[in-house]
Amino acid sequence: MATSDNTLDSWRKTLETLLQYYADLPYRYGDVSAYVVVSRDRNHFMIKTKSGCISIFLDSKNQSR
Repeated sequence: MATSDNTLDSWRKTLETLLQYYADLPYRYGDVSAYVVVSRDRNHFMIKTKSGCISIFLDSKNQSR
């Protein structure tokens, strides 16, 4: 099980890094800021803009449990 948890933690870290990369990209039109939101249990990820629009929402779960 430890290997499975390590793999899931690795995916979570990679996903958060990838989403942060996209949130940091400048928008071509207008001054739009985006930020990454990660739940405390690190199972839910989303990119939000200041206007409140959800661009991406992901739910990660360890299915082996």
